[in-house]
This record gives sequence, C-alpha cells and structure tokens, in this order.
Amino acid sequence: MSVRCRALIAGALILGVCGCSTGATATTHRTTRTAHTRPSAPSSKQPPVVETTASGRPSAQWKQIDAEATSLAPHVAIYAANVSGHQIQVIHRSGPENPRPLASMVKLYVLYAVADAVQDGRLTWKSSLTLEQGDKAAGSGSLAGRPAGAKVTLQQAATLMMHISDNTATDLLIRVLGQKAIARAIATAGNSHSNRLAPLPTIKQDLWLEWSADPRAVRARKAYPTASPQARMSLLQGADRSGAVDADLSIAAPQWQHGLGYFASASDIAKVLVLLHNRSAKAALRPLREILDTPENGIMSPASWTQVAFKGGTVAGVQTGSWYAETRQGGQLLVVMASSSDGISADAFSRLATDAAGLLARD
Repeated sequence: MSVRCRALIAGALILGVCGCSTGATATTHRTTRTAHTRPSAPSSKQPPVVETTASGRPSAQWKQIDAEATSLAPHVAIYAANVSGHQIQVIHRSGPENPRPLASMVKLYVLYAVADAVQDGRLTWKSSLTLEQGDKAAGSGSLAGRPAGAKVTLQQAATLMMHISDNTATDLLIRVLGQKAIARAIATAGNSHSNRLAPLPTIKQDLWLEWSADPRAVRARKAYPTASPQARMSLLQGADRSGAVDADLSIAAPQWQHGLGYFASASDIAKVLVLLHNRSAKAALRPLREILDTPENGIMSPASWTQVAFKGGTVAGVQTGSWYAETRQGGQLLVVMASSSDGISADAFSRLATDAAGLLARD
C-alpha cells in the first residue's frame, strides 16, 4: 500500500493522535493568525527553524479529518504544514499541542546526533562499531541476533535503526555517541521540551523502566517522572544490571500516561525533520537521504509525493509516524502521533494518516 521512500524532502504535515491527555485539553484548535512565529533553539551549524501560521478557517474537509481522528482516540492532535528552507507554515492544527509519546520516532534524535558526530569529525560513516552484550534490546530489529563483538559501520547501524527500527542498533549508537552528545542534538534540533528527554534512555532501559517486574524497576517507575535528570540516570542503572526485558508489548499495559517513555510535541518533530532534510544536502551528510529512505511508509502516499522519508513507532497504547515528502510544487510533511490508554487500530491509524496526507496534498 505504501510507496518506496526515496529521500528526505522539503515540506511538512504533522498529525498526532492521543488517547489520554496529561495536562492537555481535547479541544480542537485551528489557529488563524499569520504573524505568529516560534523559532527553535539555534544551532551553530544551521539557522533555526521558524514556524508561522497560515490565516483562514478550517475547511469542511479538515473538519472531517478531525472527526475521523476523534473516532480513533479520545484526544487527537493534528498539525499540517508546508516547508520552504527553514520556514514551516502551519496549514492546520487541532487537538493538544503539548509533548506526546513518540515510541520509536524518538530515533530521529539519535540520527540527528549521528549527523552531528560525522559533521564534527568525531566519527565517519565508515567508522567500525563493536556490538556489546549490554547493547542488546528486545523488540524490533535483527542486530540482537548477532554475537557480542560483531562489527557494524556507523552507517549500517543508523540504517538498521531507521529501516527496521532496530532497537539494538539504537542502543549501540546511544552508547557510542554518549548522553552529552545526545542532549546537545536534542536541543539544537529545535526541541522545546528537551527536559522530557533528559537523559535519553536506551531502548533496553525504557522497556525495563516501563514493564519489568524487577522490584528496582517497580520503584523506578514511581520516582522517574518527577526525578531530576541526574536522579533518572541513577534509576536507569537498574536496567543495566538486568537482562533484556522481553515484554509482549501487544498486550502490555500502556505506561505513557504516567509520564514514562519518550516525549516531544508535533512541532518539535517537524523541526528535527526539516533540519535533517536540510543537512542531507551537505556532501558529508548525503547518506542521511538513503538512511531515511525506508522500504515501507505505512500509508497510501499521494501521487504528488514524489519522494518520501519516514520514521514511525509502535508500543503499548502508542502509534506514531512521520512523513516528509517532496512534491513538484514544494515540500510537505506528515507526522502522526497516536496514543491511548487502550489499544489503537493500526488499520484505522493508517487510514487517518492517508486521508490527512491526501488532503494536505490537495490544499
């Protein structure tokens, strides 16, 4: 049903679906101002991304999309935009705008940190990385099946992380890059809620924190949401002394509504996608285009979307996706962030994203 993703691109739609709100209201919000700007955190490497809002009222078609989203989950956030360079023009926004659970979409920030390391000369795409036993995480991917001591290049690990959402490749990259580099990447990628990702747990640590029956994990679950970054690091050490958590996430109880997991807003994700797209034009960072060229993108892409980059994620009570598409007229982006205290229909989620992408392409 999906088309082959050919590259990063130049425009943005973001759609987030949230089933349970943590401090957000479920009211639909369509902005109608034209002079509203939200600059992201500046980077020494590139200019900040600036968000503006188009004027006008929501069309009947966007109201239909909002109604479809509401039928998927009690709280749904939709953010649709076009992009030109470092400028995002929001076309439609509804629902909560606060940070929402990301699932594996958080890997976009790890990829951004990888790009930093290459651009700064700390690593090259051909750098050889050694898999350690502690890197092995449950869930999606194939690298966990290889023995400790196996070698992969930086580009191979990043490709595994994005193409098949390999959790072990992600944890290997987080270890090699280090928390300081990850934190710097999150801040310079325009995330205005970086405290929600401080520190950035490895996938193994996150699974342990959310679902392990280990008494240390049970205690950590209670303390983690309100703990300082330093205290969180200490709490996560329990995971490093435990084996990989092999939870059945298809039946596991959602934990995101308790403040556990990875969080960012739709606007945050828009900015990191724009910056990744722009960075991929640099000669040293061109492999980013191939890395984000995933085999499947989960929706029926509009015919006008000639090139599409994708990253999504699924975990108990959460389903997300981000599409950044190049068209003949310019660029468009779709990020879908769905969360619920119950399960989410993958088919209904895909239909909603497909319908939103189609409407954005026609606008």
